[in-house]
Amino acid sequence: MLRIFFMLFYNRLISFTFLCTALLLVLINYFLFQNIASYLFFISFITIITFGISHGSLDQVKGATLLKYYNIENKYLFYLCYILTGAFFFFIWYLQPTLFLVSFILLGAYHFGKDDCYLMQIKENIFTNLIFLLKGLPIILTPFIFHFSETIHIVATITQSNDSSFINFLYYLNEKNFLLIINFIIFIIANTIIASRGDKINYFVEFCALNIVNFTFTPFIAFAVYFCTLHSLRHYLSLIEDLRINTYKEALRLFYSNLIPITLLTITFILSFGFLSQSNLSLNDHLTQISFVSLGVLSLPHLVLEVLYDNTSIS
Repeated sequence: MLRIFFMLFYNRLISFTFLCTALLLVLINYFLFQNIASYLFFISFITIITFGISHGSLDQVKGATLLKYYNIENKYLFYLCYILTGAFFFFIWYLQPTLFLVSFILLGAYHFGKDDCYLMQIKENIFTNLIFLLKGLPIILTPFIFHFSETIHIVATITQSNDSSFINFLYYLNEKNFLLIINFIIFIIANTIIASRGDKINYFVEFCALNIVNFTFTPFIAFAVYFCTLHSLRHYLSLIEDLRINTYKEALRLFYSNLIPITLLTITFILSFGFLSQSNLSLNDHLTQISFVSLGVLSLPHLVLEVLYDNTSIS
């Protein structure tokens, strides 16, 4: 019971950390360093490819547990499947960038929505997974509401096209003000599966923080603040429970022992991709493309592992 209490306390603390980080950056931006956004872009890039992406550093531990559950002794099978799954998604981006982006948005929205409900009291029904997907969509939609042109530019950078049916569809949604309406409706729908009043307040705090940071900063910086505070910190907290970690010393040991391999792998992929990808982009656009394509490539195997792990009796 005491363990559950502390887990709930830290979960609430993560939500308020996200809000406080957003407010602190806003205050610094408006009152102390008015050109902080130019510095924050590069800080955001470094933070995403290190602390943010490394929240999947314990995937190999979950993978080993999963192999043991299915009585598979060859541990290299996990690495092979993990890498091939990521490579498959990378080739989708190379051949069909728009299909890659739409898939990444849907996968990311579901992953964000589900993970951000960690330790919440959820009313389970046949639409729960759909609502998880909807709950994660504001993380993608909110930048379009406050910085439509810049967000469309990111979409064009990832898809390597300024004229596609997907981009035209986004223009249509924006012209009709549907994006704002959809975001508000999603907030109401997401509240329907949250049973506890305290969890509803928690979700409201997170939703406000998400809007504050997106209103103030460019989409890339706003995403980095969300991804590296709320999402990554909450994922670390869930790992403590999923992997039955009893002490924080054990958690730190396990984390750092697995952090180096996944970080080196990530940096190797990013450097290789940055070298091989088109270089006619500006530095900021190139870093944006590298960040989101890398996240997409790594998110598919990460999400597949999470689904497999959650659907076994070991979770």
